[in-house]
Amino acid sequence: MKRILVFIALTLLATTGIAYAYDTSNALWKSTIRVTNNSTAESGVSVACTINSTAFAANGYADSTLSDIVTLYSSVSKAFMPGIEGYPWMFWVDTIGANQYLDYDMYSSGASGGKYRYFPGATGMTIADDATMEPFDNFSIELSGWFDTSYASANQMYVEKTGAIRVINGASGNITTQIATANWTSPDSYLDPSVHWDDEAKSYDGNTATFAYNDFAVVGWQGWLELYSSYVATANSCRIWVTREDANINNMEIELYYGGAWNNFVLALPGAYDAWVEYPIAPVQEVEAVRINFNNGAGVNKWARVHEIEIGYFEYEIDSIEVSASGISSGEHTVEVGIVKR
Repeated sequence: MKRILVFIALTLLATTGIAYAYDTSNALWKSTIRVTNNSTAESGVSVACTINSTAFAANGYADSTLSDIVTLYSSVSKAFMPGIEGYPWMFWVDTIGANQYLDYDMYSSGASGGKYRYFPGATGMTIADDATMEPFDNFSIELSGWFDTSYASANQMYVEKTGAIRVINGASGNITTQIATANWTSPDSYLDPSVHWDDEAKSYDGNTATFAYNDFAVVGWQGWLELYSSYVATANSCRIWVTREDANINNMEIELYYGGAWNNFVLALPGAYDAWVEYPIAPVQEVEAVRINFNNGAGVNKWARVHEIEIGYFEYEIDSIEVSASGISSGEHTVEVGIVKR
């Protein structure tokens, strides 16, 4: 079994007067970080170790934010990530030979200019959406760090603002930026569990002049019309075109199927009839199906009609705005992407 291990030794330093892009001259402590490989040679790997960050700072080995640390190998600054809130410390290894060990020097408590980096796990990092993150007409986004541009599978993600913009590794040695375009998709199959609906497929035939309908003398909810789509994408909206006989059809309910369950979406009459009415889906979801139901308050036959239902989604693969940079080797890069509206 291949193992790359980390060992730490700590010594107290006297100050020096030598300064580089990083500065260790005022560091009080120097630790030896020994990275040991007991198998075949490796390149471009990160290694983890456990340091009690709370105790490390409390005992004066670093400041409370762990921001006064520099890690060096052969006097070259190396990327690392202090462990915060119980996460491991991470250290970057450019290359290590078979059965070799490397001794890194970690200066702390007074050092500056260290190469701090974020080391994401296998699933990366997700942060909650916020209005302050919305791009304007003219914007640029700068990404700095280590990019693995070797191609392993389709569209490996570097970063994405869901449904808006993403930076991917689309091919070997390639960094691609795509801005999504908006599209609509219709369901392509149905279920009618209550058997109260007729012409169900006309609710998604692309023609607002045709419709699925129910016409029952049942007081209360008339029964779900469930509409399924074989194309599942990141949905940001749902729009409907419905009509009713009169005000005795006094309520409407819509649910969306995502995350393995039906989810509440709309419980109110639409703002208009015989016209498109659009509802936003926030946050966006991978919607697999939509279902609709109407309430009859009359106790006599009253019809409700569903002319069309469509799901709005963002598409990267078709008609997106795309630009690529090729011939880029794996390593540290700064990538800037942006849009200027003319």
